[in-house]
Amino acid sequence: SIWSQMKTMQKLILIMVCLGMSSLSIAAQQSDQIQAKLDYALKQCLDQNYVQSGAYKIEQLNDFSYHIENLPFSSVEQHLKMIGFVEENTKAFFTETELMHLETSGDRQGNKIFEKCMQFYHSQHLKKFIKQLKE
Repeated sequence: SIWSQMKTMQKLILIMVCLGMSSLSIAAQQSDQIQAKLDYALKQCLDQNYVQSGAYKIEQLNDFSYHIENLPFSSVEQHLKMIGFVEENTKAFFTETELMHLETSGDRQGNKIFEKCMQFYHSQHLKKFIKQLKE
């Protein structure tokens, strides 16, 4: 009968909606994991270069944003790969400087660490690397 067919159709629609929501949830989790790794790479880039420039020491920051318990990696190997990748691709950012004339203090040499790290953070090179990391 038509009622039987409609009930079957409703069940199929309900199943499809549930599967779709499940897929969206998985996609959102993966997107969150990618974003967390991007954020971690930015922090690593900034820390590495500001330390190299002599601006600060990591232990002075008391920043526990990425304490060992909340790292966005599923393995130590994955974490070490990320550290190596960031270091290799950003290790000289602190050496890039620019001369600025300031009216109050005259000419001063300044770094471009934040700008360079943000470019790295938004780069396709970093996104591609993160997507290739094995979960």
